[in-house]
Amino acid sequence: MESLRSKLSQRYDDRRSRRRRRAVRIELSDIRMDVVLAVAPDGLKSPLRIPDREVEEWILTHPKRQLELVKAVAAATNGNYSRLVRLLKAWALARVAAADRPRSFVVECAAYHLLSMRPKDFAGELDEAFATLVGSTALVGLRAKQMASLGRRPSRLRSRAH
Repeated sequence: MESLRSKLSQRYDDRRSRRRRRAVRIELSDIRMDVVLAVAPDGLKSPLRIPDREVEEWILTHPKRQLELVKAVAAATNGNYSRLVRLLKAWALARVAAADRPRSFVVECAAYHLLSMRPKDFAGELDEAFATLVGSTALVGLRAKQMASLGRRPSRLRSRAH
């Protein structure tokens, strides 16, 4: 992974790039991206291998399978899936203190799991689907479980009048 960072540093100076657990982060004035080194020993339709610095080994990831699963939930929710995920991320950004806010991918995974359990509940009008998603007691339980797995305590919502 250091060779990837070195190569990226030829284009982006060291202040803009840094190694992360499974990627090299590039930060520009208007965008932040993670560049992930991956190998496909069994072809691109099979799981990929990516380095994990913390455990010092290559781990499996399957982005094509993830995309297939997301597309299926999107179809089952009449296209509401991506809108609901964006709304949930914006809601978390506005309502959850930064120190307690789950990472974007955790929010996306929580939404996927909730929507995939009962996709028809989220297939109607967007405002009703979002109310169902936020009001779901499963969301609170899943979010607390996700936070615990990250070694964080569940967040306290900031009070806001709406």
